[in-house]
Amino acid sequence: MPRPVAVAPEDLPLRLMPAAPARRDHCVVLLHGFTSTPASVRAWAEGLAAGGSPVSVPLLPGHGTRWEDLAATGADEIRAAVRAVVDLELARHGRVVMAGISMGGALALDAAAHRPVAGVAAVGRIQRAARRALPRITAPVTVYRSARDAVVPASSHRTLVRGLRQAPVEVVGLPRSRHVATLDHDLPLLIDHGRSAVAAMTTH
Repeated sequence: MPRPVAVAPEDLPLRLMPAAPARRDHCVVLLHGFTSTPASVRAWAEGLAAGGSPVSVPLLPGHGTRWEDLAATGADEIRAAVRAVVDLELARHGRVVMAGISMGGALALDAAAHRPVAGVAAVGRIQRAARRALPRITAPVTVYRSARDAVVPASSHRTLVRGLRQAPVEVVGLPRSRHVATLDHDLPLLIDHGRSAVAAMTTH
């Protein structure tokens, strides 16, 4: 039996408190992508926290250790873990905004279809389970689209916008970014607009 592998300190879950007391009772649940860890979205999380939002960044099941752990982790387990985090934050805060990149964006949309979240900010691919859930989402959705993304095709974004029939949708271009926009040139734009989007989603 293989020995357990510890998660590196930089890959552990994050819970960031706002730089100043939050003006609204809310929290942002921010999700990393497939094969990644909270380290890949740390700068985005820190930017949102500096703008006044508590931020929770879980380490998704199967991630942060060995590829064998991820291979043994099913999609249902990952979705259930995300919903559990959302339930915890909904019990702590009046409103929860979901955010995520790549697979994390799809998981954020999936959670929004099954939990009463205040809004979604997604950067990434729309996977099958999330695609089926899109018509159930009524919360506002902001979609960040990297102009130089070689991983997510334009058809994925068209599917997303068409599928969100009941939700207000805003599409924001990231003109200088590739797939992992949280580690690319448009990070300042992502942070600034993300702060504004969270504020709008949690004010009403």
